[in-house]
Amino acid sequence: MARSSKIQRLLGPDWSIKFMKADGDCYYAAISAALENDFTVQALRDVVADACTEETLTMMRLAQRTGCGSYDHLRKIDDVEELKRRIRVTGGNTSAGQCVWACDFSIQTVAEHLGLAVLILDEAAPWGSQYVSILPDAPPDRVVCLQRTRRQHYNLLVRGETTFFDAADEDLGARWPAFGRRYGSGGGGDAPAAATNPLRDGADDDDVEILGDAEEGDDKDDDDAAPVVRDDKGPVADDWAATRTLSLAMPPLGDGPGEHRLRRVRTLARSNAAYQLTSWVLLRSLLPYAINAAAPARSSDGAVFLAFAINGSLVACFLGACLAARDRAPLDVGRANAVMGFAFSVVAVVATACAFGGRPRSAAPCVAIALAAAVIRGLDGYCTPLFYREIHAVSGSIAVLQWSGILAIWVVNAGVWVTLVAVALGG
Repeated sequence: MARSSKIQRLLGPDWSIKFMKADGDCYYAAISAALENDFTVQALRDVVADACTEETLTMMRLAQRTGCGSYDHLRKIDDVEELKRRIRVTGGNTSAGQCVWACDFSIQTVAEHLGLAVLILDEAAPWGSQYVSILPDAPPDRVVCLQRTRRQHYNLLVRGETTFFDAADEDLGARWPAFGRRYGSGGGGDAPAAATNPLRDGADDDDVEILGDAEEGDDKDDDDAAPVVRDDKGPVADDWAATRTLSLAMPPLGDGPGEHRLRRVRTLARSNAAYQLTSWVLLRSLLPYAINAAAPARSSDGAVFLAFAINGSLVACFLGACLAARDRAPLDVGRANAVMGFAFSVVAVVATACAFGGRPRSAAPCVAIALAAAVIRGLDGYCTPLFYREIHAVSGSIAVLQWSGILAIWVVNAGVWVTLVAVALGG
């Protein structure tokens, strides 16, 4: 069991996380651990499998066709009996890729069967919507609290040594207002009318949202599932106070200090900020002037060359992003920085030489600028997602990842104002 400063900040100093294995069973394992193993993962999967009907399979296929979520496991399922068989397979006995992960139907079915209210702190949700309440039709016997990570993985939240709670717990009602309002625990007020499924009954999407995959990205909107009530109010004052100004102060790394990790994160964050500045401020501002200065003498203003340079650089950015999407895309920061600096120097030097020496006879300078612009944008498209990916991997902290984005915002904004002043003075 490990303690999390973020969880403690949101829920209180006596809360901590009991981590589940990422084997495809994490929702079931979290419920089992919360109930002190009264129900095994296999038993909970059997509950879900037994509840499946032809309508369940039909609605899953409808969600798959409409793009509501990833239902890849349905490709090899011909009937409801095969669906039941696949749901019974545990990740612990096979692997995360060989079992069916929990979906909305699974989450709600388990909660109803066990008489549970499941309260989720959803880190993937926007601010103000992280406090998700899965409420059974009947008043719950027990309450379980879960953490849903940005990777859609579930862990168990515990308070002290307590793994499940009473429905009258005022602390839970205050933090998950929909739960408190429904059962009168801390939230106050009368219980609201039962929430409806927005896909079926036209409920307001601001009040009800079907929760995405419980495990790691497998399913989303299963229409068989009862709705998940997502609170639009929650105790986020501490986080708002910390984020209402874009601070340049770097948060601490996750999992303790490490000088080499700190240096690496700073290098990645600074490189990322420099790429945003170079690609989307300096190049964007300089390119029209550079092409105009380097256009052949026979060209009026180089508009054709400018269009070629802009379109080519955007295509290069897209191709770079596609290459970065690979699982093992390499990142050599030093070499990438050197190429980025050289490419921008080509644009600046060629444009300056043509501005002072007059328009050239050939199109070679324009072509050189266009190619350099494509290199700059291509590197930006490739490296930027890898920067963020590695920053998160090295730091182990979402807060540090957010800080790296804030740093880029500050640098880009400063660059915009400097460029505007330069253009105004030059004009």
